[in-house]
Amino acid sequence: MIVSAIYLIVCFVNGIYTENLPKWLRWIRYMATNCLALTFIIVITVLIPMGAKDGLIDDLLIRGPQLFHHILCPIISFLSFCIVEEGNITKRDIWIATFPTILYAIILTFLNVIKVVEGPYPFLLVYDQPFYLSVIWFILIVCISFGLALVIRRVCQINFFKNRKNTHDDNINLEEINTQ
Repeated sequence: MIVSAIYLIVCFVNGIYTENLPKWLRWIRYMATNCLALTFIIVITVLIPMGAKDGLIDDLLIRGPQLFHHILCPIISFLSFCIVEEGNITKRDIWIATFPTILYAIILTFLNVIKVVEGPYPFLLVYDQPFYLSVIWFILIVCISFGLALVIRRVCQINFFKNRKNTHDDNINLEEINTQ
């Protein structure tokens, strides 16, 4: 919500056009999109299979705000970031997009180790699994986050709608040059 509010304020100040947005705001959107994509993937590939035996699929997907948190917001954020918004994503930006996941994993794992919180996900229950399994989960989730950041970058690069717009703009410019 905070990211969306900041984004909207900057859009209104700059005019709605996304090509004029500051780089730091693009990074925040990239981080948010990557975190939401990770949420979607973890829910679909980890939490639903783990929760199926306990009948938790409805709780994870459609009850309360979960439909938005786990399905709609990740999809809308991905589509918006990759199709609508302008700006280049560099290889360095991939690490920036992965940073919140690393920070979240370190903090929540530490809080589980010192018993301030329990979970909230099965893979964070450090006392219910061997140490090496907690390390594997940590590495796996960070790698998935990094992979998703790569995928998001690639989709942004090959986006048909942006490329079509740029090609159309180039054709107009060439026609204007030819008539002069």
